[in-house]
Amino acid sequence: MDFARQHHYQQVPAIGQRIQGRILQARADFERAPACFEQSLAALAALDDAVELARTQEAYGLFFQARNRAGDQERGAALLQEARATFARLGVRG
Repeated sequence: MDFARQHHYQQVPAIGQRIQGRILQARADFERAPACFEQSLAALAALDDAVELARTQEAYGLFFQARNRAGDQERGAALLQEARATFARLGVRG
């Protein structure tokens, strides 16, 4: 992460947070994973990186669907829809 910061690869730490969220999700650590996704979303929004932001929205949407608590299906579907709209607008394949 230090290398990424020193060489101005500012997205790398945010992408790392997204990956950490996915790892925690895979371990069924549904308490700590959301913070990782939220940090990633905030950092990527600040960097104005639409593609990586959409990828994080997609991952977070899948997290909510996997966690499946009250309201999660709706929140997950909304995030997935937003990510897919961004991908379509930019002509990117998820």
